[in-house]
Amino acid sequence: LYAGACPRALLAFMDEKEQARYLERTKLVKIAKNTVTDKQALRRQLEEDRKRGYTVSYSELENYSAAVAVPIFNHEGAAIAGLSVAGPEQRFLPDDVARIVPLLRQAAMEISRELGFQGKGWK
Repeated sequence: LYAGACPRALLAFMDEKEQARYLERTKLVKIAKNTVTDKQALRRQLEEDRKRGYTVSYSELENYSAAVAVPIFNHEGAAIAGLSVAGPEQRFLPDDVARIVPLLRQAAMEISRELGFQGKGWK
């Protein structure tokens, strides 16, 4: 859950106590060139991801790949899945990410509503 946009979306929106337990018991291993292996850095990243409502990864699971992801919520408001777009890093420049995020959010919110989610969603 600590590497890649979609897995990290689940971790970022996980219950805080459950997230803390996960981070305590998980060894962060480098998978690709940008995998975060420092727990303090990961905690900061998770906080930032949660505040902005989406995650972005560059070469975390596979070198030269990138992804943007948002969580999908169930009827209890828990993040139970993620929705992402992935591809080569050069296709995920800041303007690309800014264009992708609203589309992902809209689709994820539609799925979440079908699952009974009644929250407000992202800011």
